[in-house]
Amino acid sequence: MSYGVNSIQIHKKLRLDKRAGSDNWYARLTLPNGKRLVKTTKTDDLEAAKEVALRLYYEVDARIQNKLPATTRKFADVAKHAINRMETEIREGVGKQAYRDYVQALNKWLIPYFGTIDIAKLDLATVTAFDAWHKLRLLPKSLYLRQYIVRKFLYTICKQNFGVD
Repeated sequence: MSYGVNSIQIHKKLRLDKRAGSDNWYARLTLPNGKRLVKTTKTDDLEAAKEVALRLYYEVDARIQNKLPATTRKFADVAKHAINRMETEIREGVGKQAYRDYVQALNKWLIPYFGTIDIAKLDLATVTAFDAWHKLRLLPKSLYLRQYIVRKFLYTICKQNFGVD
């Protein structure tokens, strides 16, 4: 299925599409989980677009080979990566007992609220809005502490792995 008026296959899982109403080429990459990653090449030159598309393909492939999420733009992607890492450490017997609480808080509260937000757009105002939303649910104080710890943990993970401040 093509997303545009013109489509060229570059690799088994990589295509270049030219959309109606745009002069630029778009790279469409099918990820191993079946999702598609679509990014603009910001050029109307086919050869330059192929180079940009292949660079995208190799970057994503390298991330997958290094057991990192294919995309780290959304909070949910980073959080799911952190969950997988913590669950792996728990299974191997080297994880902290608190990781179970972190995973629960991530799945129950943080991913549903922050999941679609870009990591780069997380700021104090967003966290403050979450705290207001969260307080409306009248959670026990112990869970507030857990979520504070999870937020600190995610900040550390993002800073170490993805250079996000």
